[in-house]
Amino acid sequence: MRSGLLLGIAWVLIAASPCAAQSSPAPVTTALTRHPIVLVHGAFGFDDLGPIDYFNDVARALRGLGAEVLVTQTSALHRTAHRAEQLKQQLLRAYPDPAVQLNLIAHSQGGLDARFMITHLGMRDRVASVTTLGTPHQGTVVADLALQRTPGALQRLGARLLAALGWDAGVFEDVSVRHMALFNLLTPDDPRILYQSWGGRATLFGRGAAGRLTFLFVPSHYAIRPYQGGNDGLVPLSSARWGVWRGEVGSDHGGLIGWGFSGFDHVSFYEDIVLELTLLGF
Repeated sequence: MRSGLLLGIAWVLIAASPCAAQSSPAPVTTALTRHPIVLVHGAFGFDDLGPIDYFNDVARALRGLGAEVLVTQTSALHRTAHRAEQLKQQLLRAYPDPAVQLNLIAHSQGGLDARFMITHLGMRDRVASVTTLGTPHQGTVVADLALQRTPGALQRLGARLLAALGWDAGVFEDVSVRHMALFNLLTPDDPRILYQSWGGRATLFGRGAAGRLTFLFVPSHYAIRPYQGGNDGLVPLSSARWGVWRGEVGSDHGGLIGWGFSGFDHVSFYEDIVLELTLLGF
């Protein structure tokens, strides 16, 4: 994409800044951004499984640019409040200095974890920016439909099976349209923090600017479309909007982290996000 150009501009700005011209410069840091980058996964997420990582080579690429990157690991399937507490503890262990602020880049439910952590768990002063990708800020009707149309006995059985794995079926309620209306009311943004968001658009054959849907998301894509319009196969574009809306990209939900067949260049996309954060002073 435009990573090389942005990187060049970043270094020109850094070299031309007043700090660079001082006779006694501040200690040199090798980090590209002012604040470390933290990658926050969504539901069914993980840090790495052997050679496989959730963000599919993003961390390596960002470190190659000179960024300091932490990849977090929370419960694969659990309620937002639970995952947010896990996220907080990992950040405090990795960065115990209260003066250190962080740039959070979150996929899917990870964006809700980040917002909950900031507002409700005393982390307002530890975060500089929150970038969300395919996060259901307004909920996804797929969750509502599943809760409404699945028989109660089957729901209870599913909840018990998930609990046996250490997971919590309450996550489906957490990302419902109804629940997210209350969540947003009770979880206001901190005006000192940059909140920005992107969403994905995909269709069955990926025509025009849309990405191509991976088969896994075809049923949910068509379930969402009559109620919430264009979507990435799991999260509607209208729901992905939060803070500064940066726009849509041609990708399905998995393609935002490099999985599936949408054809989206996710690594370059994350590189551009980080380089833009650098230019903005984050």
